[in-house]
Amino acid sequence: MTDLTHFFDGRPLTYDELKSVPSPEEQLIRAIADAGLEPPHRVILDGRLRRFTATPGRKDKSGWYVAFGDGIPAGAFGCWRAGIQQTWVAQIGRELSEEERHKCQERIQQAIAQREAEAEAEYALAAEAVRTIWDFCAPAPADHPYLVRKGIQPHGTRVTSDGRLVIPLYDAAGALTSLQYVTPDGEKRFHAGARTKGCFWLVGEIDNAKVVCIAEGFATAASVYEVTGFPCFVAFNAGNLPAVTAQVKAICPRQRVVVVADNDANGTGQRYAAQCAAEYGVTVITPPTPGHDANDYRLAGGDLAKLITAALMPSPAEVWSYSFADFARQPDVTRWLVKRWIRPKTLNLLVGPSGVGKSFLAIDWAASVVTGRDWFGCRTTPGQVFYLAGEGHYGLRMRLAAWQQYHQIPDDDFAWTTRGRITASGCDLNTPAGLEKVFRELDATQLVPDLVFVDTLHRFFAGDENSAEDVKTMLTACAVLIDRLSCALVLVHHTGWGQDAQRRGRGSSAWRGAADAEFLVSPLDDNQKTFELAQVKIKDAREAPPVYARPEPVILETWRDEDGEPMESAVLVPAGVPEEKKKKTKEGRLESHIETIESAWWATGEQVVDGAPFISRDALRQYLIEQRGISPESADVYLRPSSKGKLIAELTAAKVIEAARDNVGWRIVDAGLAASLLLRKAGDRLR
Repeated sequence: MTDLTHFFDGRPLTYDELKSVPSPEEQLIRAIADAGLEPPHRVILDGRLRRFTATPGRKDKSGWYVAFGDGIPAGAFGCWRAGIQQTWVAQIGRELSEEERHKCQERIQQAIAQREAEAEAEYALAAEAVRTIWDFCAPAPADHPYLVRKGIQPHGTRVTSDGRLVIPLYDAAGALTSLQYVTPDGEKRFHAGARTKGCFWLVGEIDNAKVVCIAEGFATAASVYEVTGFPCFVAFNAGNLPAVTAQVKAICPRQRVVVVADNDANGTGQRYAAQCAAEYGVTVITPPTPGHDANDYRLAGGDLAKLITAALMPSPAEVWSYSFADFARQPDVTRWLVKRWIRPKTLNLLVGPSGVGKSFLAIDWAASVVTGRDWFGCRTTPGQVFYLAGEGHYGLRMRLAAWQQYHQIPDDDFAWTTRGRITASGCDLNTPAGLEKVFRELDATQLVPDLVFVDTLHRFFAGDENSAEDVKTMLTACAVLIDRLSCALVLVHHTGWGQDAQRRGRGSSAWRGAADAEFLVSPLDDNQKTFELAQVKIKDAREAPPVYARPEPVILETWRDEDGEPMESAVLVPAGVPEEKKKKTKEGRLESHIETIESAWWATGEQVVDGAPFISRDALRQYLIEQRGISPESADVYLRPSSKGKLIAELTAAKVIEAARDNVGWRIVDAGLAASLLLRKAGDRLR
């Protein structure tokens, strides 16, 4: 078993630490099982690629893992049959340092590279074999038992000497990569070791086609083509639908793309089809009968052609344009999950330094929504909450227990027992397997969340948070969750390490750019006993006043340590506005606004109109966005004369500025400030 003592600076481990942190080997086995695979009985963390039987009843070793045991244990695992690949980092009972995170990421990439190198070698050997087999196969006859039973034509398929139907798989470059063998009674097998991910077969021709379809199986694709004339790509399984859809969108950029999904009893086909719709904007069609695919629906007497063509006709709800009058009407009453803070169907960032209280706040929000209790004086809408917890489970357990005790929620309270769930571990949300795991869990628990927390972002994200390309995959996953669940999503994220990065989330600016709202948690004292929660971005709404909170100790009545001593956690309670903040909101705020308008004037060309310093609205807006790092939405609020407490409203009220003619900008009319600026400008010109 891997030695854990170095994770705790060489000190002896306490009983609680040993109990709460399983060995890395146990954690890896559990992660493999959580991904829906049959794990090996024993794993070895030696950095070598190792295989195991991942599917009960199968003899082939389609499962694999590569894990490193030195340093922070990390690696990757997956199954080529199930199309699963996930990264893994052991939990060690504390937050990883930046250096440790980078080291883990290097190990993960090394593990993936090992798997990919071996896979490529296997794929090359298999491709050579399948080309030979395909060349020796004869054209499939129309009376092949499988084709007759499915009521379809051969469409270019072939047959082996022992009577199996053979369907080819090609990649986007047109290279033959694998074969699917179908026995007369319908048993299907792929050629062992060959590439299938992202590969497909086409029934029909795409030249001059205005609509192209994608289906899971060959019989389904053949049925679609035969009744509609639309060419149909075969993805071969539900998990391959997103990858094939990406290829088809590239091959057929001008055609309407339709995914004809199976109506699976477990929802697998529908989930992957929905992912295709969210990521690529394709139309999804599903037969109305549970358990049926399109071929089943056709054979049962259903009008498959009508089902598909009807779905291609836009409904009134899909009309793309509106009159100005209709568009300007309020469609629905604006709703809030947490008044002035969290709205439905939005992406939200909760950022702050490590250890400042982000998870305390997230738990407070989550529990307030579950129970419908007001949050710091803000009304909440009661709803269901799914809390994706990737770390610190023991601490989260105590905080939730403290919240329940402090707010006197009975153990059998209906909302407390039914509306909220929290996960036992993390997963890579920006992978098909990770998303599938979330949807599978929600199906199993029958939870339909209004609010989802991801705590913390880096525990649910495979990739480099500074890479725009990697970040895009996570933002796409977030969009899929919000679209499928009609929920609000809160990503709990760390701020950067440098002094200048303490007011923004770590990594790519794409995180903030995609968010509908961003909330910053900042400590107000060295001991982090009090913190400020501020809105630094919120679209289409006025920023709420900051919230000031502090942790209130709670002795857990029913919790005891190994010595029988009571255990302690905390809940958040209002802290009141600190005196220094009160001063800043009055004199200090005006002083800050004067500094901003002065700096903006110098930075935007030092214009003078009618003898007074002048700055145009467009120039000031650009300055706020580009040089002050303010979002475009917040900049518009700053420039609105009615926005009390903001730049233009405050400076106008204090008679520092006045609107220029035609409201194209503002003149600085405070005599002292205007004279100072003009004198400095003249002095600069003379020098």
